[in-house]
Amino acid sequence: MSQPPDSTPSFEALRVSAARWRAVIDAAVDGIIVIDSRGRVEAFNHAAEQMFGYQEAEVLGRNVSVLMPDDWLAQSA
Repeated sequence: MSQPPDSTPSFEALRVSAARWRAVIDAAVDGIIVIDSRGRVEAFNHAAEQMFGYQEAEVLGRNVSVLMPDDWLAQSA
C-alpha cells in the first residue's frame, strides 16, 4: 500500500530509510563519524572502529574529543 506524496512517511518507510542509510555507512571503506551540533557522536561505522580501536557502542553519545590524541587537545585548548 503506497501513500500519497504529500502524506507523512509511515513507520515502515522510516525504518527502511534508516536501514538503507546504515547499510551505506557501514559499507564505506573510509571511517565515517557523524556528530551532532554539540560534538556528540551519533554514528560510527565499522571502518572508524578499525581506525580508532573503539566499538560504536563505546563512543555513541560521547563527545568526539574522546577520539583525539591528548597532545592535540592540549594544543587546541
